[in-house]
Amino acid sequence: MAEDESKPQAAEKTAAPGKKKQTLKMLGILLFVMLIEGGGMYFAVKYFNGGPRVAAAEGLAAPGKSSGGGHGEGAEAGKETEVTNDVELQVVKFKAPNMKSGRLFLYDIEVYAKTKKDKSDTLKKLIESYKATIEDRLNRVVRSAEPQDLQEDGLETIRRQVHHELSQIVGDEKMIEEILIPKCTPFKVDY
Repeated sequence: MAEDESKPQAAEKTAAPGKKKQTLKMLGILLFVMLIEGGGMYFAVKYFNGGPRVAAAEGLAAPGKSSGGGHGEGAEAGKETEVTNDVELQVVKFKAPNMKSGRLFLYDIEVYAKTKKDKSDTLKKLIESYKATIEDRLNRVVRSAEPQDLQEDGLETIRRQVHHELSQIVGDEKMIEEILIPKCTPFKVDY
């Protein structure tokens, strides 16, 4: 009986090295196939792609300089530099509180208005004449603004409200083309 029990164990021991050899053989074949496939893809991409190409960035070169894209200086000389007829006037620089978020914030704000050159003198006189009214209305816009409006990346809501208020004060909606707010810095006020 002791011999009968040892025979299956001996058979298992002899089968294990054969199975190990078969696994290693399959792994070797798999690695060989992957290397052949990778090498084939590398050479196919390298030889059928045609190499790197030159890319020219048009419109980014400074005036009077060649863009390097093969267009030369003749193409640049034909372009006229645009002269804008717009003027930016400072409307007001003020600080306004806002407590809509439950905390008191003081916003340091500068507002500019973009207008046409021919209307700039008229707008400048109107801004000087109504300085207190403008500051009062814009202060009210900031005080009543929701926190998310004051945290927008482009301050679109505030710009639209400021444009509306200034257009009402000036009396001509088309006199002000665009509102610019280059500075809108919140300061947390603790007391």
